[in-house]
Amino acid sequence: MRFVEVPPSWPAIVRIVAGAGEREVAEFLDAGELGEIMALRAVERRHERAASRIAAKSLAIDCGLVDRASRIRFTKSDARPVVMIDDVENALHVSFSHTAGIGAAALSERPVGIDLEHERTIDRRATKFFLSSEQLASATASTLDNALLHWWCAKEAAFKQSGEHPTLLRIPLTLERETPSGLVLRGPRNSRVETARLTDDVVVALAVEP
Repeated sequence: MRFVEVPPSWPAIVRIVAGAGEREVAEFLDAGELGEIMALRAVERRHERAASRIAAKSLAIDCGLVDRASRIRFTKSDARPVVMIDDVENALHVSFSHTAGIGAAALSERPVGIDLEHERTIDRRATKFFLSSEQLASATASTLDNALLHWWCAKEAAFKQSGEHPTLLRIPLTLERETPSGLVLRGPRNSRVETARLTDDVVVALAVEP
């Protein structure tokens, strides 16, 4: 197992895990969690889901929230993930994402959203479903490789973080600047949304409230 490096300017609330093996799965996941993962039909999805949960649990341990993985688990309420510590619902916010065998998690006292996207080409005709005309103009003018994927990733992270907008198209995002590897945007409730290229074929986005 290895931790994938995230941009050094990002807050220490994100962990991304790749290559989680049987030893790490046994160390971090209990029988109930493992059963939920094994119920997934695709083997790759099982690995990704396990990696995202291991990411969250290892982050919680390193941050001092718990002293062992068995004390923290995750459920859902109204389709949103919920943190449980010692079987008691905790006020912490958590977000998960996974792709291409990689799992990511973000833990924060404020609403948070994270998204991973594997490299792919987004048909410009599909942008009408997730970008406003102003956002499309910003994406078109971008100097980034595959800027549309960065915008999609940012929208997904903001969607998870805000929980207020019914579609990606309705999420307000305004470009503040570009970095060598991604975008810096302003989102709902003055949230900050950043994207970055993790590897040659994976893009990540993080949305956090100030």
